[in-house]
Amino acid sequence: MEMKNQIIVTAYEMFQENGYDNVTVNDICQRCNITKPTFYRYIESKDQLLAYFYENIAAEITEQFMKMLAADNYWEQFCMGFDIILQHSRRFGADLYSHLFISNLKENKGTFDFNDMLTQTMTSVLSKAQRHGQVRNMNDAGELYMACANMCFGYGILWCLNKGQNDLLGDFRVALENVCDVDEAYRAKRNLPSA
Repeated sequence: MEMKNQIIVTAYEMFQENGYDNVTVNDICQRCNITKPTFYRYIESKDQLLAYFYENIAAEITEQFMKMLAADNYWEQFCMGFDIILQHSRRFGADLYSHLFISNLKENKGTFDFNDMLTQTMTSVLSKAQRHGQVRNMNDAGELYMACANMCFGYGILWCLNKGQNDLLGDFRVALENVCDVDEAYRAKRNLPSA
């Protein structure tokens, strides 16, 4: 497994340095000091590398779970779950995130499938936010979470289209607050332009 991890880490570094389209399998092999057959023994394709980079989101959320639970209120816990996902996307970068979408459009690799544990956790937290009056949208918490999660993908695509130039976390947070009809006391404080 050590060789596979070396290939993945090296490819990620090269994609960040040069852009996904400017890095070939030969480039990765050369940097790793391996042959193409060795590369293909561990990695199916260049596109598959993208999926590996995104797989650790569920693990990262699990690691951050205690921090989420320490938040002052259920709404903030709910938002923190999405913040972790979006921060990971930002670190991934708009170029690589775009290629991840493109790769899955060519052939659904399941990269964007919903994680059962995350879905249950986020649905439970959202339900508590509803019961405590922090969220006024009283639609089914599971269905509302799924709508928010899909909206998160949409904002990710918009961010990619804008080459990472818009405020991914801030824009999504405003939309999330509006869709969930969050009580004013729990909305993020934003600097509004003066009249």
